[in-house]
Amino acid sequence: MIHFTLKSAKQPNYEMAYNVLQKSISEEYGRHSYILRGSDLRPDERQRFEDIIKGNADKDDYATALAFLSRCLKKYHNSNVIILIDEYDVPLENAYFKGFYNQIIDFVRSLLESALKTNDALEFAVITGCLRISRESIFTGLNNLEVISILSQGYAEYFGFMQMEVKSLLQYYEVEEREQELKEWYDGYQFGETEVYNPWSVLNYVKEAAVYAQRFPKPYWANTSSNNIIRELIETSDSAVRAEIEQLIDGRTIEKPIHEDITYEDIHSSGGKHGKYFLHIPVTYDVEENSISDLCNVVGIDRGINFVVAAYDSNHTSGFVRGKTMKQKRANYSKLRKELQMRHTPSSRRRLKAIGHRENRWMQDINHPVSKALVERNPKHTFFVVEDLSGIRNATERVKTKDRYVSVSWSFYDLEQKLIYKAKQKQSSVIKVDPRYTSPCCPVCGHTEKSNRNKKIYLFICKNCGYKSNDDRIGAMNLYRMGINYLADSQVPNTVVTE
Repeated sequence: MIHFTLKSAKQPNYEMAYNVLQKSISEEYGRHSYILRGSDLRPDERQRFEDIIKGNADKDDYATALAFLSRCLKKYHNSNVIILIDEYDVPLENAYFKGFYNQIIDFVRSLLESALKTNDALEFAVITGCLRISRESIFTGLNNLEVISILSQGYAEYFGFMQMEVKSLLQYYEVEEREQELKEWYDGYQFGETEVYNPWSVLNYVKEAAVYAQRFPKPYWANTSSNNIIRELIETSDSAVRAEIEQLIDGRTIEKPIHEDITYEDIHSSGGKHGKYFLHIPVTYDVEENSISDLCNVVGIDRGINFVVAAYDSNHTSGFVRGKTMKQKRANYSKLRKELQMRHTPSSRRRLKAIGHRENRWMQDINHPVSKALVERNPKHTFFVVEDLSGIRNATERVKTKDRYVSVSWSFYDLEQKLIYKAKQKQSSVIKVDPRYTSPCCPVCGHTEKSNRNKKIYLFICKNCGYKSNDDRIGAMNLYRMGINYLADSQVPNTVVTE
C-alpha cells in the first residue's frame, strides 16, 4: 500500500512546495526500501529507486514516482497496490493564493494522473480533498471514478461522530449530563441525510469536561484549517452577501445552491466579477468648441517614469505624481515574464498572455485617475501643453538595453488620450509640442546646455544663472512657456525659445 499526503506542500513559493513534495516522495520510497533487498528489479529500476530515495532523481522521475513505486511493489509482492492520497488539493489552494497555481498544477497532474490512469499495478485508490478531482484539470478522462461528497448518503457516518457514538463517549467519561450542551455547540453538520458531530471539537470538549466540571465549551475547530477562500470572498463581496452573513451571525438561515464542480480558477470567473455582470454602453455627446479668448489657465505637463506627470500652471504652482511604486511593480511583471518565457510550456504561454492583459489593465487604471485629477484640479477652459512623444520608440535606440523595456512600454500614449477626452468634457484643450530642449533649457534665462541636467539625481542647475529645481519640473515649466507663446501668436511653437 502507498500512502501519500500533499498537505505539507503549503509553502510560499513553487520551489519550496516542489522541494517538500520531493522529500515526501523520497520518504515514502524509504518506507518501502526493503524492495531493494530483493532481486525483482532490473539494474536501471534499482538505480532509479535509489536516486529517488536519495533525492538525486530528475524532475521527470518525481513526476511519475507514484506510478513507478506501484509497479515495483507489484513485482515484489506479486499483487496489485492500493494507493491512498490525502489532501490532494492543499497545494492547489495554497498556490492559487500565492500566485503559482499554473506551475504546481502541472507537477501534481503528472504525479497523480500517471499513478491513477492506465496503471496495471493499481488495485484501487482513495483520494481525499475539498474539491472534486474530476474538474480540477488534473485527471483528464479518468474512468471508474466514484465521488463521495457531503451530499452523499452512503458514507455519511465516516465524516464525523454519530449520535450513538457521542452518547457512548459521554458515558465512558461519566459526563452524560453535558449531552445537551455538547449538542448545541458541536452538532452542526449534515452529510447526506445524516447529522454528525465535529470529531475534533467533541474529543477536546469531553476531555476537558471530564477533568474540569465547570469547563465552558469553546470553538476548538476555529483556525485549524485554511479559510483563505472564504476570507477573500467576504472581503470582495457586495452588500447583499454581507447582509446574508449578518443573517447567519444573527442565528437565522439562508439557502444557497451547492456547486460541487467548482474549481479554484472558477471562483472569480463564475458569474462575472464578484458574481455580477457589467453592461458597457458607449455614449457620445456634443461639447462646445473652445476659442483662444476663452482660455484662462495654462498647464505644462511633463510625462516621465520617475514622476508619471510633473505639472506647472499659470499660478506658478507645481504638482507631481510619483512613479516609484509603478516602476517597481512593472519590474516585477518583467521578471515574472522572463521566468515564464524560459519554460516553453502551454501553461506558461497562457500565463504570459494573462499577465500581459493584467498589466495593461493595471496601467489603464493608473492613467484614468491621473488624467482625471489633472482636469478636475484646474478650472474650465484650461490649456494643457504636453510633449509630442510619437517618436519615442525610435529614441530608445540611444537608451541602455537594460532600461529599454521601461522606456518603450510605458503607457504615455494611453495617458495622453485619456487626458484629451477628459479635457474636452470640461471645455478645455490639449496641444502637443516638440519636446526638444524642454529638459536642458533654463526656464528663467533661456540658457540651453546638456550639462544643466543631472539625470542621476533628477536635478537641474543652470550653468548660466544658477537656477535650481527638479529636472521634471523644469520640463513642465518649459512646456508652460510654450503654451504662453502659443496663446500670444496662435501658432504651435516648434521648440523652446533658447538663448
